[in-house]
Amino acid sequence: MSLSRLIYLLLIFVASWSAYYLYEQSADDVELIAPSLEAPLFTGKNLTNTTYDIDGLRNYKMYSDSLEHFAQDGRTVFYKPKLVVYREGSTEEWVITSDTAVLSKEHILTLQHNVVARNVIEGASFDRMTTEEMLIDLNSKDFSTDTTVTMVGPQFTNIGNAMKGNFDTNLATLFNQVQGTYENITP
Repeated sequence: MSLSRLIYLLLIFVASWSAYYLYEQSADDVELIAPSLEAPLFTGKNLTNTTYDIDGLRNYKMYSDSLEHFAQDGRTVFYKPKLVVYREGSTEEWVITSDTAVLSKEHILTLQHNVVARNVIEGASFDRMTTEEMLIDLNSKDFSTDTTVTMVGPQFTNIGNAMKGNFDTNLATLFNQVQGTYENITP
């Protein structure tokens, strides 16, 4: 056997042994870590999301400073959310803001702390409503709250301890100890 073949054989042996050694070491060092159930699966900043209905018309648009999505229960937490609800896909009708919001996998948005819903249509008979918590079904646009609600219009102010309504039909019903103030402005 020539010296060059002996060196090649020795190099092949050393390379094979090194590969086997490295493979065995890496297999022993692998440590699997289970994902934390309390930590979010993903986070985001400066979110803008537009949702369309089955006919391709804009349904609503969601803005948020940041979000956290938790895969375990399917909820998404929004910080400083702003929800814009559209009429017939093109006209912004309602703008709803709050400090935080939680979206369930059933598409129920729970807005919390300093919730303000403003009707942005010019000349609407209903200007805004404020409360501390509001649930909105994003599919049907139904909303409800069991906290104190203040509804303000150009000629009225109503306060109640609960409310149900729908952003599509523009109907809202106050419940529980409703108080109202009405102004009649004459020219």
